[in-house]
Amino acid sequence: MNRRSFCLTLAASLSASPLLAQAPAKETPVQIVTLIYKQSAGKSGKYDVPSAFSSRAIRSRYFSKAFLGDVNRAEALSKKLDEPILDFDPVTNSQEPSVNKLQITSESEDDNAAVVAATFYSFEDPKPMVVRYLFIREGSGWRLDDMTGAHDADKWELRKMLADAMVQALKDQPAPKGNK
Repeated sequence: MNRRSFCLTLAASLSASPLLAQAPAKETPVQIVTLIYKQSAGKSGKYDVPSAFSSRAIRSRYFSKAFLGDVNRAEALSKKLDEPILDFDPVTNSQEPSVNKLQITSESEDDNAAVVAATFYSFEDPKPMVVRYLFIREGSGWRLDDMTGAHDADKWELRKMLADAMVQALKDQPAPKGNK
């Protein structure tokens, strides 16, 4: 094998390498939200698998440092107290996922921030649900920094909801007994 053939073979094998396939790509916010819904839908497309929101791989790759910290602290407190801090899936805005006629659109984007809306229908509800994904530029690409939505008249901002729920959960705990 001559040098040219060796270089071409090496280049071809490296381009197919799983290590390179795992290297972080420069996904757009719309591509990231699309991936989140695709993973949440599962192979069946019925959203009958754990949400992408609960995936540590998704969170570590796509969440901002601050958002990841908030979610991880809430998850740790939830385990410690053995009660949910977050009692719904923010991706599907529900406790029982149903996502129909999903549309993912960019609402705004500049050099430092982006908002992507996921609009879908849940069960037979005639009104669409909208979950917004708020992105910031961090490190080498776009990172999810918060999510917002509404259920009927109740609007939510996920980071605020997590913080409020953690404070309330800690308040609800009995005071520790002193040493006697």
